[in-house]
Amino acid sequence: MTQVPLFAALHLLGVALCLAFGPRRRPILCAALGFPIGLAAMVALVLALLAAGVFNRATGVLAIAACIGGCVWRLRRAWPDRATWIVLAGWTAGFLAVVAALTRYNWSILTYDSHYILMMGGILADDGGFAPKTLEYLGDYGIFVPVAQALQILTPENHLWGLAPVLAATTIAAFGVLLAQSLDALGVRFRGRNLAVALVAAATFSSYMLFRHSFYIHTNFGTAAYLMLFCGLFWLAEVEEAPGDLPVLFFALVGIALHRIEGVLICILFLALAVLPSRLPRRTLLGLVAAWSAAIVGWHVLLASGMSPTSQFLTPSRCYTLAGLSVAFLAYAALPFPRLHRAAPAIVAAAFTLGLAGAFALRTSHMTDSAVAWGKCLMQAPYWKGTWPVILGFAAIGLARPAPRHRWLFVIGVPAYLALILLLSWGRDPYYFGLGDSGSRMAMHLVPLAFFYLGLKFIPELMIRR
Repeated sequence: MTQVPLFAALHLLGVALCLAFGPRRRPILCAALGFPIGLAAMVALVLALLAAGVFNRATGVLAIAACIGGCVWRLRRAWPDRATWIVLAGWTAGFLAVVAALTRYNWSILTYDSHYILMMGGILADDGGFAPKTLEYLGDYGIFVPVAQALQILTPENHLWGLAPVLAATTIAAFGVLLAQSLDALGVRFRGRNLAVALVAAATFSSYMLFRHSFYIHTNFGTAAYLMLFCGLFWLAEVEEAPGDLPVLFFALVGIALHRIEGVLICILFLALAVLPSRLPRRTLLGLVAAWSAAIVGWHVLLASGMSPTSQFLTPSRCYTLAGLSVAFLAYAALPFPRLHRAAPAIVAAAFTLGLAGAFALRTSHMTDSAVAWGKCLMQAPYWKGTWPVILGFAAIGLARPAPRHRWLFVIGVPAYLALILLLSWGRDPYYFGLGDSGSRMAMHLVPLAFFYLGLKFIPELMIRR
């Protein structure tokens, strides 16, 4: 129960940001996005405070209050009506009840990685900045979860065991609400639609891998959550031609980029499929990419200053490479070549096809071992419980059915990311058949995104049949 006030504050922060910089005309969506967006925003704020060496309980509270106050000031000319406040109040009451239940007992699952992350979170909370050697130890994992765990300083606890299940519960709710609102945008309304949405959500998050990671202190569920939110929200803004909804996506991008050390590559892949072929105002899109790129460059330049050149994971050169890639993408997106940008889905598909072909040609045995072991994990391992056969089966059936507009973010993004996961095995030991295999865990990032698209594609079929 001691974590409830902190999580309530993060929820209110996220709701305020969504009302000020997101889909304010959809109050239930703003409410559902509250905790995930608030958490990502707070991680960004705390990271800035840590870089300045001034993070403590007082500055943490002031950061939340100042951010909410800024959002309220922005809303002064478009104050939400009474109906909006009723929706937000009702959702917040339900949120608090769920959080109270999930934080009553410690449900967390811990491994070596989890203990390492908690240790780093405690160090950040105690030091209030990046002490000597701290940055070097942060290069093995993404920074997001350690910084989130550093928020323990705002509670009496020594770690936030409720963070993982609360993020999971709010992600499930956001998935359902976002899918229902997206179907509204397509004009799909019929009796039983919400039941269909609930069934899709149940199929998504009842997978043992996702269920386990709902309590496992690690980086994979958060990556899956923010990837689904970014793609779903961008698709909705594209369909409704609502550029005003885009700024809040900055926090989803931060969530993806900072959860894992390869997060920048994931962001660039999906930004290429979202931003480049988009028909939304170019200035708004470039502003979003520029803000994200600035944050990524700032963090990775700081991280490079403390990295060891012999690190197994991030080194100074790799940090500068990731920072440079974000700047290079921004520069490419700013080029005045609309025809080239509209061809981005085909270019991405061709690039990953050629990349896989080259990788298998140069390291045939290594890549084949990884591909076979990884495929066996996804298709046969009991901890996946048939999730990927179901996804692939419905994807095959869907080839003969009409697709929603702007589908490339999903139909190219999912297979391209699968190809990226396989390509990441190039410079490491091959993937293996087992619960802890990195490739198997990374495949989890795509499950909510894949089921979200299947819901967009197949639920309208039920209305047509009716």
